[in-house]
Amino acid sequence: MENVNKKDLSIESLRGLAILCVVLIHSTTNEKTNAINYFIDVFSKFAVPMFIFISGYFVYKQRELIINNFHQYIFKSFKKIGLPYIAISILVTIFTFNNYFDFIKNILFGTASVPYYFIIVIAQFYILSKLILILYNKNKNLLFKIATYSILFYSILFYLQLYIKGHIFIPYFMWQFPNYLLYFVLGIDMAAKGYSYQVVNNLSSTKALMIFLLTLVIALIEVKIHFTRNEQEGDYIAFASIVYQTIAILFFWKIKEQLENKLFIYLGVFSFSIFLLHKPILDIFKKVFYLDTNILYGLLSIIISILVVKLINLRKVK
Repeated sequence: MENVNKKDLSIESLRGLAILCVVLIHSTTNEKTNAINYFIDVFSKFAVPMFIFISGYFVYKQRELIINNFHQYIFKSFKKIGLPYIAISILVTIFTFNNYFDFIKNILFGTASVPYYFIIVIAQFYILSKLILILYNKNKNLLFKIATYSILFYSILFYLQLYIKGHIFIPYFMWQFPNYLLYFVLGIDMAAKGYSYQVVNNLSSTKALMIFLLTLVIALIEVKIHFTRNEQEGDYIAFASIVYQTIAILFFWKIKEQLENKLFIYLGVFSFSIFLLHKPILDIFKKVFYLDTNILYGLLSIIISILVVKLINLRKVK
């Protein structure tokens, strides 16, 4: 386990909570009709937006490097995130016996495993980080408007797909970038102690909890309605889900010191490695050992992921 600065322990705890929720989502995918699994799936939807939010937070913290030495920042990010991602994508592609063309496609589009689209999305944010920081410094209100309008636009597309015949085809990672821009900007704004920081700082913990629970209930109801009508992925951009995910991020950020514990910190330290390895491990359980995906195997995949990293001495990606 790497040394973590004391000031970052609460953020490591948030990463730990988020990666646990990511694994739970992928552990309950095939059993959403089960009430407990359905609740876990909806509750955990904030997890990936939380990672995007934290990335935005640290982009602002590294703003001097990004503005003054952008190439060094990109190289550093590629070394930490890109190289492990490419290596694992190649191994997963080999395991699934795909052709050579799939190596290129899987790496460029994040299709080797279900969660890998996130790497492509975060790469887009890193590439555009300098431009986003400049725009934030010049006119953060405009940036917030762009982020808000983009996520609402894709939410409307989601509803259109539910209620009209046919399918609006857009590559998965392109769906996600406009959706996640709001959370990335929120992270930047939180680090800069802007509007979002003031909202969180001024709200009492009791009121924050009540708002969090209310938005969760509304999201559960909305997703249940749409899931009954049309069983498809995409409920993360349903309107109530967007509101819930945003409130959940701000709520957990407010109570992050209370969430600070050894388990979450430990999971946070290994969060990137768990992210890369847990889904392929779950796929091995299913394809090789014919074991249905469930929460128990999801937790087991976390343990195996950490053991694999310790064995090959991979460093955690911050």
